[in-house]
Amino acid sequence: MKYFFILTSLLVFLAAKSAHAENIELLYINANVGASAGGHTALKLGDDVFHYQFFPDQRFLLVRESWPHFRLIYNRLRNRTIYSATCLVSKTSYKKIKSKFTTILASQQADFYHERLLQEQLDILGNLLSGNISMDVVGLGFFDPTKKESEFGVSLRSYIQKALGNDFLVRKKRLLDAGLQKILSQKKGSPDVSHRGIELLTELIDSIKKRAALNVLITGTGVMNTALVGENIARRLDSKDLTIVTSQLRRLEQTILNLLNSKRSDNGELILLQTARYHAIQSSLQRGELFTLDPFPDNVPAKIVDRNDSEMLEYLGELSILLSDKRRKVISELRSTSGTASDLLFAQLENVNGKLAEISQAIGDNFSIRIASEQMIPSRKRVEKLSGITIDSSIYKDLLENLSRQQENLRDETNVRYHYHILAKNCVNELLRSINSSFADSDEAKEALGGYIDPVLDRIVIPNDFFYQLTAKFRLVDIKQFRSRRLVALDKLSPEQNSWELWFQEGNTLTSTLYTPQTKDTPFIFFTDDTIWARPFLGLCNLLWAAGHTIGGMVSWPVNGGDQLYQGARGIFYTLPELVFSNIRKGTYRYEDLRERLNQL
Repeated sequence: MKYFFILTSLLVFLAAKSAHAENIELLYINANVGASAGGHTALKLGDDVFHYQFFPDQRFLLVRESWPHFRLIYNRLRNRTIYSATCLVSKTSYKKIKSKFTTILASQQADFYHERLLQEQLDILGNLLSGNISMDVVGLGFFDPTKKESEFGVSLRSYIQKALGNDFLVRKKRLLDAGLQKILSQKKGSPDVSHRGIELLTELIDSIKKRAALNVLITGTGVMNTALVGENIARRLDSKDLTIVTSQLRRLEQTILNLLNSKRSDNGELILLQTARYHAIQSSLQRGELFTLDPFPDNVPAKIVDRNDSEMLEYLGELSILLSDKRRKVISELRSTSGTASDLLFAQLENVNGKLAEISQAIGDNFSIRIASEQMIPSRKRVEKLSGITIDSSIYKDLLENLSRQQENLRDETNVRYHYHILAKNCVNELLRSINSSFADSDEAKEALGGYIDPVLDRIVIPNDFFYQLTAKFRLVDIKQFRSRRLVALDKLSPEQNSWELWFQEGNTLTSTLYTPQTKDTPFIFFTDDTIWARPFLGLCNLLWAAGHTIGGMVSWPVNGGDQLYQGARGIFYTLPELVFSNIRKGTYRYEDLRERLNQL
């Protein structure tokens, strides 16, 4: 009987463990100056962190980024402590939550795609009305129109001709040109224009893109010298590397054939992208080194690199090591992967290789570095122009007005959908709404999480209150703390120094070896995040210091345009909570914007 009881208990335990096999982590990031000054919240699922963020275009959006990158920004650069509460949920609940957040991201992307599509249609309509049949084609910018009959271009054309027939490409272009002429020869008042205006415009856009792709293939056009990256970050390909690169070449060839055989007309830009990738792979095989397409968009901003800034150069050097390690890992995964998964890994490789090359050039002989936060898809544009075709542009005036109204309505809808409100719709209550809406009702959410928090009824608007409520109501198995950069560095110094000596040296901004004053941190003398009882007195000192800067700012207004006055006033604002035992300001570290956007991991 005893053994039966033990066995039964073990089975019940294993069943319970199986039913609750996943962890979700709810994050609270404490306050500091700058963005999310009152604190921030996020949800961690595996290695992905989801959080709501306010953007300069006044939109409030869900963002997904990797945990290492999230910690780099908030924990190290913004110098904030992160508190993590781990909640045990079933696999089913975990999938529901992840599916909900992924769906929200997909919905955002769909809205933005619709915006871009409308803008593209309006741009070409504007050109048509001015008698100019031209448009930007994504992917065409990788190709050099002066490099006709290039080695790899001829090789790909021969492969296509062998598989689909010698006249396939020319015949395809001839049919496309006939369709284009039919679209452009429409007369005002014709049934097609009256009822299919937007369809005709879409067909026109798709046809121009596909025509550009066919021209590249027919003429065997080669890529621009600047289209490929890898020259200054050479990685020799060993026998295993050559195998996976050759395999990827075969996949690209088949993909291009499938796209050409497809009856869809909207794949011109994809043909251009895969053709450019074909050239990159062929260059890799020919030279025995890894080459990929430059992944940075045309309009990506660039930062000037100060060559005399040793801290900056040291950081870029460390970052290049991290990216080199990441590249090795991706290539290692490619060796054991096939099919669609290998295509996704090659896309990752393009991103890593592109960022690594950019950093290498900045450290070497360049003085600027391009920065981008998102996962990039190679997308260089160039204008494709049709000549020798006359059109009756007046037929598109009504369509232009219609699309302009659609764009205005869509802009109004997205402004409402993605607006921010400091109380009604912020990073706290919107995160809670998204978590709660993963389930059918409050009862299901309570069963899944161990408790339920209603962002409206419970009046949850402050990140600190959010964390307090979830620790009281949710089924938590662990609470962790990731201390801020300065506090971690302070802990490392503590064993070697007397606590009073340490405080006199590191407790202020004038003698600290762990922190360099930043203008955006506002003027202050004493750190108050690591003390409580002395906080009001130290806060009073900070208040007097900030007030002195404010008075000095009034005097120097004609010289600096009021900047010192503004920073002094901000210093007073961020000091006031210290007088009542609270703390916001902790100091930040340099190059936050650059490091954030590099998104190296």
